[in-house]
Amino acid sequence: MKTQAAVAYTGQPGFKYETVEIEAPRADEILVRVLGVGLCHTDLVFSSGAAPYPFPAVFGHEGSGVVEAVGANVKKVKAGDSVLITFRSCGACDRCDTGDAAYCRTMPLLNYTGRRT
Repeated sequence: MKTQAAVAYTGQPGFKYETVEIEAPRADEILVRVLGVGLCHTDLVFSSGAAPYPFPAVFGHEGSGVVEAVGANVKKVKAGDSVLITFRSCGACDRCDTGDAAYCRTMPLLNYTGRRT
């Protein structure tokens, strides 16, 4: 799917609006057409180069949209469903088990590598 994105490049302030290609979802993934997204302080720190992150990159983890496609193993949502987007979490560590998914022990690995995991 082609879409517009605000792309950050290392060493350059701000973002460049570009057309990017999004791959089809893997078996355990969904593809969301993002209708709204916020950039928070975390996104700005990473996009500025103040924290290590591979570039070019598209930031924004607080969003909403509509599911466009689902992978073969996805059972909880279907194309056409409205969804909210946030950081990924493992759902299995002690912090996730107590409802603190924002502090998931594997959050950096799942969210800050700049690639699909």
